[in-house]
Amino acid sequence: MRFNESVQILHHTWLDICSVFYKRYPNPQSKHVLGEDVIKRSLDENNVLKTTRIFAKTNEVPGWLMKFLPTATVYILEESHIDIQNHLITTYTRNITHNTLLSVEERCVFSIDTDNKELTSVQRRAWIESYFPGLKPVFERFGLSRYNSNIQRMHRGFTSVLGGDSSTRRTSTTATSQYRQSDVHVSNGIQSTL
Repeated sequence: MRFNESVQILHHTWLDICSVFYKRYPNPQSKHVLGEDVIKRSLDENNVLKTTRIFAKTNEVPGWLMKFLPTATVYILEESHIDIQNHLITTYTRNITHNTLLSVEERCVFSIDTDNKELTSVQRRAWIESYFPGLKPVFERFGLSRYNSNIQRMHRGFTSVLGGDSSTRRTSTTATSQYRQSDVHVSNGIQSTL
């Protein structure tokens, strides 16, 4: 299993990020997102907006990997919680297809940056695991590399949707990646409603 933990700083206010969170697709950086749909949306007793969405995504797939896939399209389930009162957006995301080859689970928390209230901090945790005998380490290395490149694409996409030029706005990133060997499946908090 590969575990990735990172903190990024978006050069936009939390309220700006919140205002475009459900409008982030399409954008010039998201040509890999083929479609999205809302499955469920509700407001809980604490006024937290809870939304479950499904995405159809594709990425360029190396020829060696395509031999193992029935299609390059993957379906992603995202549950998001927007807490206006506490200025938090929390997302739980996981792929629901191609799980044997590669399972990716992610938890993100978007919050007001503690050092600069005009910026937004994104804390990410991702668990990347393959259950494919013999090629598990290869698929996990590929999955981690693809995950990291998609994070950068997401940041450029947010900037694009907010009307900024991603070439003039820099995103600070500090990330650590660790390899953990474990037979225990790690869950990142995907809610039981999924």
